[in-house]
Amino acid sequence: MASSVCRLPAAPAPQRAAFRGTATPGNRPAVLQARRVAARVAPPGGAAGSIASGAAEVADLRRDLQVAIQTEDYAAAAQLRDRIAELEQHDPLLAAQAELEAAVREERFEDAARLRDRVKQLQPPPPPPPPPSPPAELPGFDPTAVTVSDKVTDGIRVTCRSFFVPSESRPAASPPLFLFGYQITIKNEGPLTIKLMERYWHITNGQGLSQEVRGLGVVGQHPELAPGESFTYQSACPLPTPRGSMQGNYEFYSKDAATGRWNKSFLVEIGKFELRADA
Repeated sequence: MASSVCRLPAAPAPQRAAFRGTATPGNRPAVLQARRVAARVAPPGGAAGSIASGAAEVADLRRDLQVAIQTEDYAAAAQLRDRIAELEQHDPLLAAQAELEAAVREERFEDAARLRDRVKQLQPPPPPPPPPSPPAELPGFDPTAVTVSDKVTDGIRVTCRSFFVPSESRPAASPPLFLFGYQITIKNEGPLTIKLMERYWHITNGQGLSQEVRGLGVVGQHPELAPGESFTYQSACPLPTPRGSMQGNYEFYSKDAATGRWNKSFLVEIGKFELRADA
């Protein structure tokens, strides 16, 4: 906080002479401490240089005041008290802190409560918190992936498209809920009739956490598709994050045209597509 800093006049010669006494083995530490106190209250240009401002300086001056009192250097103690009072007079926060200490010391608790609020008002606001770190993502998670995919396996085309459902989402809930819908069209571009038996999904959320889902058929059905036919359905996927991805496969059986029997199953890939609340 901005405040003018006043300079102390040079200490009178008799006071400075008080620190030049002869040190005996018993009082040498006290004399050295007293010299440090004298340097702190010395004017600029001396050995101490410029005087710091603010609460840190007041704390240092109060420690030096205790040293001066313990060493019975009352002249330096008087200068230190004057300097502390001068700083507190020109700094509203320091003045309020001094009054608060006095109120607590004198057990004037109503005044102390009022002064504590005053100190809080005068203190500078805390620095803003750092911006949140971006959520960790699974290595290889592609943030630029599109919300559609189209993949053909053994003549079976699977086309996917995802979309966000804001009316069924609760981003502010704990935990958050983001509901994504997806529409899938399966088209038989091969020469044989096929039947979908099982599905498998690998779902990854925006924090890199994955889950696997397996089930029979799709939306309660086992669609059977002759060559050229297609089947379209919709379903949904809830996530705790506004981003994610899905990929997987379907297990199909193909029908032998001559015997009418279902042959050994084969897998059809579902290309990866992204779930995005901002899409």
